[in-house]
Amino acid sequence: LARVAPTSGKALDGVDLSPAVVFTDSVLTCAGVDAGDPDGDAVTISTAWERNGAGLLAPDSPTLDGADWFDRDDVVRCQVTVSDGQAAPVAMWSEPVTVTNSAPTLADASIVQAVAYTDTELSCLASGFADADEDPATYAFSWTIDGVPEVAATSSTLDPLFTTKGDPVVCFITPNDGLEDGEPVASD
Repeated sequence: LARVAPTSGKALDGVDLSPAVVFTDSVLTCAGVDAGDPDGDAVTISTAWERNGAGLLAPDSPTLDGADWFDRDDVVRCQVTVSDGQAAPVAMWSEPVTVTNSAPTLADASIVQAVAYTDTELSCLASGFADADEDPATYAFSWTIDGVPEVAATSSTLDPLFTTKGDPVVCFITPNDGLEDGEPVASD
């Protein structure tokens, strides 16, 4: 009578959690590295998620959408469990990732006055602020006159003393969410 060795278990060499840099609108992907069974048995692979040290009631899915499950500064990790239904399951955790701040965006900057004269105070208007973290908006303003930055002009209005007849004027607005600047946007 030949003796048959019991199943030798599962293989799981690690857990990858990507992307490495995570924002509140990121979709995380959790994958077992070399997950399988050395005997060739079919395996079941399941995924669990943890946020800030507590388990999530997220679906057993290899992906997790930040829009639904985490916020800035949360620490997230995942666990992959491999089972062949015969031996005890093997489970491993990923390294944790911290959700970072999302830079704000601005859709448009415009100069309110369609026509300006040498005595016209110009106003720069921001529109379309967006921040995935839902932080409040602040703005930094700058102006160029005939292509040259005017370092003394840092408000949403430009005093007519800075301009002369025929000067092309552009305002720039840089959005900020209290933590970081977004990309500056120029008026047309």
